[in-house]
Amino acid sequence: MTQYRKAHGMRIFLPIWFGQLVSLIGSHITGFTLGVWVYQRTGSVTQSALISLFTLLPGILISPIVGALVDRWNRRWAMILSDSQV
Repeated sequence: MTQYRKAHGMRIFLPIWFGQLVSLIGSHITGFTLGVWVYQRTGSVTQSALISLFTLLPGILISPIVGALVDRWNRRWAMILSDSQV
């Protein structure tokens, strides 16, 4: 009985995990491409670096705070909130 529940839980988890993986890869590729596009349009390394910085900065600043909060929340609602584009 326990083995069935574990296998069933992984069957639900893997598609969600894979969707999150694809989403994160797409977001990071978009940020990188935006930096390359700015460099090609302006020729300015500074502007390209600033685009890269401002793409990564929110995640760097917010991750420690949100990580501590999410540990206390309901997992289901944490995933729903993280997937919503607020």
